[in-house]
Amino acid sequence: MTKGKNPQTTREYNQALILSLIAKHSAISRVDLARLGKLSKPVVTSIVDNLMAAGLVKEGPKAESTVGRRPVMLHITEDFYRIIGIDLSRDHITLVVTTLTGEIRQRISESLDVENTQSAKHEITDAVLDMVNRTKLDRKQIVGVGVAHPFPLSSSRKLIVANQDVGDWKAVKLGEELSDVLGVPVHLDNDANLAAMHERWYGRARKISDFVYVLIGNGVGAGIYNNGRLVRGHLGFAGEIGHIVVTPGGEQCVCGNRGCLETEISLRRFDRLEEEAASNRDLEEKINQYALRLGRHLGNIVNIFNPQALIIGGAFVSEARIPREVVERAVYEAVHPVLRSTLQLMFVEDVPDNVAKGAASLVGLYAYRQPHRYFPNLSQSNNRQP
Repeated sequence: MTKGKNPQTTREYNQALILSLIAKHSAISRVDLARLGKLSKPVVTSIVDNLMAAGLVKEGPKAESTVGRRPVMLHITEDFYRIIGIDLSRDHITLVVTTLTGEIRQRISESLDVENTQSAKHEITDAVLDMVNRTKLDRKQIVGVGVAHPFPLSSSRKLIVANQDVGDWKAVKLGEELSDVLGVPVHLDNDANLAAMHERWYGRARKISDFVYVLIGNGVGAGIYNNGRLVRGHLGFAGEIGHIVVTPGGEQCVCGNRGCLETEISLRRFDRLEEEAASNRDLEEKINQYALRLGRHLGNIVNIFNPQALIIGGAFVSEARIPREVVERAVYEAVHPVLRSTLQLMFVEDVPDNVAKGAASLVGLYAYRQPHRYFPNLSQSNNRQP
């Protein structure tokens, strides 16, 4: 036993380990759990029995094998528990209900204008609670709620989603308010981080531990993974690359500063090119310059973080008029020669509800790490053990 751990702590640690291994491998035998977890077979058997009694794990078909007895495979059950993931944008809210394995079972979306509402802080919370109630889930089914949000939420009203006010910015304490009403854990993170988490769990970054995911839509942000972990920063706002000042005194940004990167490479900026162009040829040139500028800035991000992969996502990827080959060439030209040969550059199509699903994944991450805190039935099963 590890020094300093009492039997209860060790049991909870092993329980989390086994549950995480089953979730990671989708289907795995008890023998492989003992081998990968470096635990004895009786310990694995006891833990699996508890997980099954709590409704978290089930037995599936036996593995296909031509040698010896075929082992029974274990899976995460999808029958009862649900996770709620919410994508809170400046102009809409999307809610998804997922199973513990990330399958979406319900989806609700509606518009919300945080800039124009007179009581934005209260309306946001009320709107989210109303959507949760419309899922008609039994509260015992809800493992937790994850919320993805932009930063800032509203510039005109100086609102941010946070646990406390920061300077002149007022906090929408969404996590605290939802947790008080629903009685379940609520986790919040910015939308770019959770889009990156979706890519890490379900997308092309599943086997990449160091990458930067740049989310380009009406805003610009980055989710940064270093050694398999999200980089969040002191206040949780790391990755706000859209608010790097690149043109001092330039266009007004939603954050209140002028000349931020977001004002130059967001889709909102791209959409204005057609209005500004004097002719089709002029428009083509402006689009080309936009692509060059975007690629150079992204190349500089690579120089700062030295990721294995730079992943570009968001609504930007669906804009067919933006020449990807120009963006790609500009990225590699801006990247330091030493980093060029190992960099993987990926454009990932905008997956429907990937941010909301990423928010649900955030809850799953915590639930698998500390299952005894998220699944009351599991604690009851443990208490019945001798």
